[in-house]
Amino acid sequence: MNPHPPLSGFPIALLILLGGGELLWLAFPRLNARPVRTFLLSGVLLFVPLTYFSGYWGVDAANSAKVFEVSADQIASHQTTSKLLLLSILPLIVFGFLRNSPDYGNSLTIRGLYLLAVLLSLTLCAVTSNRGGELVFRYGAAVLAEPRLTAQE
Repeated sequence: MNPHPPLSGFPIALLILLGGGELLWLAFPRLNARPVRTFLLSGVLLFVPLTYFSGYWGVDAANSAKVFEVSADQIASHQTTSKLLLLSILPLIVFGFLRNSPDYGNSLTIRGLYLLAVLLSLTLCAVTSNRGGELVFRYGAAVLAEPRLTAQE
């Protein structure tokens, strides 16, 4: 079983919710964003690394399928953006939890850096997801063809 496909939807969904929530909280500053932000950041912290490391199972599945030829450059491109995404969640998590802190949360610098980290992570996640989708839907990575029945069967 390849855990990468079902896990791969979580980071983009969580980051879209986080980005949308931040827009909502900018528009309505009286809303208490802390519990939702903490939940979403915790989900990002859990699912981005899980998705990243499960991608190695995805590569094994793509190589073992041997039904379609997938360019190594395409896989390397997807892996590069996924590594950048994994690294981008570090400042996102740090600034996110500082943003939730009563001591630092109202600092304009922390708020600005946090919003930049959200935007960077969301952008990298979208690019990574797009490249992963191309691997599957354009190149057939990890897709097994239905075995054809021969005349003898």
